[in-house]
Amino acid sequence: MFRKSIIISILIFLLIFAGGVIWAEDTVDNEGLNRVAIRGYDKVDYDFTENIGYNYERPYRLFFMWDHEGDWVEWEIEVPESQNYAVVFMYAAGNDDTHRNFEVDGEVKIEEIEFPRTGGWGNIEGEFSNIVVKPEEGIYLEEGTRTIKMTHLSELGVNLGWIGLIPPEDLSFKEDVDVEDSPVVDGLCSDYIDNIEEEFELLNPAFYDEVDEDAWEGL
Repeated sequence: MFRKSIIISILIFLLIFAGGVIWAEDTVDNEGLNRVAIRGYDKVDYDFTENIGYNYERPYRLFFMWDHEGDWVEWEIEVPESQNYAVVFMYAAGNDDTHRNFEVDGEVKIEEIEFPRTGGWGNIEGEFSNIVVKPEEGIYLEEGTRTIKMTHLSELGVNLGWIGLIPPEDLSFKEDVDVEDSPVVDGLCSDYIDNIEEEFELLNPAFYDEVDEDAWEGL
């Protein structure tokens, strides 16, 4: 009887906590790490010209209709240490010439970010890509809760999967990297950095897990 109670307790623990590790409402436990990530989906505020839309059937949950100049989105993020961070985006875009800025606590840290075309809007995993902005010097952020705001600067959409902050010294550049050759304004496509996939996987272990269709229920 005692053994049966232990087994039941373990099963309950796994259902509650292990399931949470996989889908955690897909948040990541950043404790002890000097980097951090948030889902684009987990915005705290926004102002769109058109009604916001959501899609739960793509590889990663997304919001959309962030399509018009002046539309903005805000997130809250816990910065683990006061230091410089490169900003990493995992995103999907079916067009070129998509531009956003990047504010932290009301201060514009990056005046313009260009999101190159990825081949689609994220209907399949292969339509997502990474870009790294401020890869060499980063942007300085103070430890604590910070509000990130991104405002649309053009008339074309982008679907954000995740936003990550990684210390520049943790990025491993490929040989003869020239930022001027990158299609990203003031940044690099992930092709220029050897370890960006490993860094992003470290940030988001759940992001690379196989999608469990039942896990979307009720989220």
